[in-house]
Amino acid sequence: MLWGFVWFRMGVNSAGVQNRIGAIFFISVNQVFGTMMPVVVLFPSQRPIVKRERAAGSYSASAAYISRLLSSIPLLYISLILLCVPGYWMIGFQANANNFFIYLLTVAVLTFTSLCLGACIGSAAPNFRMAALIVPLLTVLFVLFCGQMVNLDTVTPALRWIQYVSPIAWTQKALSQNEFSGLVFDCSVDDIGCIPTGETALAVYKLDGIGLWTCIGINFAMGVGLLLLGYYMYKRTTRPAIRLEAIRKHN
Repeated sequence: MLWGFVWFRMGVNSAGVQNRIGAIFFISVNQVFGTMMPVVVLFPSQRPIVKRERAAGSYSASAAYISRLLSSIPLLYISLILLCVPGYWMIGFQANANNFFIYLLTVAVLTFTSLCLGACIGSAAPNFRMAALIVPLLTVLFVLFCGQMVNLDTVTPALRWIQYVSPIAWTQKALSQNEFSGLVFDCSVDDIGCIPTGETALAVYKLDGIGLWTCIGINFAMGVGLLLLGYYMYKRTTRPAIRLEAIRKHN
């Protein structure tokens, strides 16, 4: 809960704009990295067992894949509730039930997408070391192209497309629109460069191009795509070299 105290009770002034952007950015990055790492270590470590069981005909690849994902969900979402619910009120986001539940939904969808991405990486990577190396590299790419580290309009088109496959970027936009919409900030006479409204903040940080629900929908659609791709990779990498049933019939 340290991060709840870092941004504890943000004000509605110029500093509050920066603090809200920072808090939303941290929540997005923390959720992606914290969700993927436990998953990617699970799949490569259990691959020899799954190969043996598939060779024996004990269960199918789809049953093994789904069961491993389902076994990860309770802990992930319990952690989400324990961290994000008190954090929302500690930080001082909008004290509104509608905003709160949209916030929870957005983070829950991000968790789902990160879980599917972790499963995809864990299924495709040849071993745990390679999987553990890919996760931080991907996270760094997602962070670089989420729109907070660099002005994406100045990035070469050859790399600019990465923003569209970054779950952090879509979550950042959705959470920012949810938080800033309708906010009015106190601007004193001496506060040069103060942003007067939440809508202005969204425009300044270029977080208003695509609607909130579209951003959530894109994140969810990416999760579904990664879920299917992960299953395809899992089925290939856990395929036994020879099935024991075939050996028994031959004998």
